[in-house]
Amino acid sequence: MATGSPDKRRHDIKAGIDLALMVCLVALPCRLASDDPVRTWVGAAFVVLLAIHNLLSLRWWRSLRSGGWRAPRVAQAVITALCLVLAVVSWATWMNPSAVCWTFLAMSFHVGQCVWPMMRAELSGHGHVRRDVSPSERRAKRRRLAAFSAAFVIAGVTSIILLGMLPILALGQAPATIGSGVPLPLTIAGLVCVLLAFASLGAWAQEALSHGGR
Repeated sequence: MATGSPDKRRHDIKAGIDLALMVCLVALPCRLASDDPVRTWVGAAFVVLLAIHNLLSLRWWRSLRSGGWRAPRVAQAVITALCLVLAVVSWATWMNPSAVCWTFLAMSFHVGQCVWPMMRAELSGHGHVRRDVSPSERRAKRRRLAAFSAAFVIAGVTSIILLGMLPILALGQAPATIGSGVPLPLTIAGLVCVLLAFASLGAWAQEALSHGGR
């Protein structure tokens, strides 16, 4: 029975790891109390998954030595490196709350950068269903995406404030917990909003850099 090409298997494995990383991204900020053993295990899983993800992406890292260094490519390389640095800092500081939150935001932004090519394909009419798209349809798609992104950003910023993330992001001081006094389901929903907000910012930043580099 055919098992698919090595590239297809690698892509499927990376997709599974990405999904697990997203779960860790949401779970880590929910478990910021210093005496919570779950935080240690989730943090260890996050670092291991991130290391495997980058090992599977060695071809992409090697490709940085060749080809043109346009703005979108530079931005993605910088944010990817920043995510790695922040993840190492989080691990080295035993999942310091401030480091974990900054890693969460950087990884969320990076998710948007990775989604951007698919977003661009959909905007140009070359997504899953290939067909000619009129300029008016393209504008309508862009307006819908912009509206969803704006809603995500507003919800994300509101969640950052309501969940008490600002003091933790500043110096890691204040109560080292997120959503103190907020039911866990609402805390998770708020963190998902933050993730979607920064993913939207990452996607549109890549889009803006792409147009600026033409």
